[in-house]
Amino acid sequence: MESKGAWIFQGNQKMWDLNSYLKRNYEKKTTAYFTVKNPKHQINEGDDAYIWRATVEAGMVALGEVVLRPTPQKDIPDLSAHIHKPDPYKEDGNTLKVGVRLRAVHINKSDNYYPREEFKRNRVFSSFDIVTVNTGTVFYLEEYQADFLRVKLNKRWELKSLKRGILEDNNELNYPDEIEDQTSLTEGAKKQVTINAYERNPAARSKCLDHYGYKCTTCEFDFEKTYGELGKGYIHVHHLVDISSVGKEYTIDPIKDLRPVCPNCHAMLHRNTKISRSIEDLKGKIQEFQCG
Repeated sequence: MESKGAWIFQGNQKMWDLNSYLKRNYEKKTTAYFTVKNPKHQINEGDDAYIWRATVEAGMVALGEVVLRPTPQKDIPDLSAHIHKPDPYKEDGNTLKVGVRLRAVHINKSDNYYPREEFKRNRVFSSFDIVTVNTGTVFYLEEYQADFLRVKLNKRWELKSLKRGILEDNNELNYPDEIEDQTSLTEGAKKQVTINAYERNPAARSKCLDHYGYKCTTCEFDFEKTYGELGKGYIHVHHLVDISSVGKEYTIDPIKDLRPVCPNCHAMLHRNTKISRSIEDLKGKIQEFQCG
């Protein structure tokens, strides 16, 4: 099954009343439409959609599912009944709109919207384009970013677990050494969050995999050889450096500090230990078990 995409769509509260627009479409269960300009990848129906409020009380305020891929405004029947008014952007009929069916709306402090300042304090969220770039109407989420965001919103908004295809079953996704709340962490725990972020950093991951390839360095499992096209390009990346050695001046070396590992080995590297065991140690355990 092809993996679904995930997107953040941004609306400017100063330009139009985004809050009322979201609330109205959510309560009436009607489609909300958002302008999209120059998306990085193809937006498809069924993709996960997150709504970001810009300027006034900026932050994450809603989530849903794409129900209409980018379509010229003039080709959407009865669009005027659902689109925000007045139109501050002077858009014409060729402006592309994406349709979103909203599943949750949290626009106030009282119902726990996710403020931009909290995003900036989170080591994973702080790398999101919506925080670092901010200008634009649509922002693509890498798979590791979308997975992390789902877990956070699941806990914050007390929803069913969020997976690809929002609001599915209750099998929550967690990384082997996930730490959720950074506000009261010890220094060691904060460093662990940093390690997690390094393992998911797309630039570091890319350099690591360009060098080592996609075979697990522990058990040599190859997803593409086993699953064909479905498994092509899939692998976890593990950070080798001991947390205690990560200081303020630490800079990651993707070749020296990262290794590709399969999810099973990744979990075993972190299991039942405060400091992740070495790949060599886990290799020894595999050989010891196989030799009986």
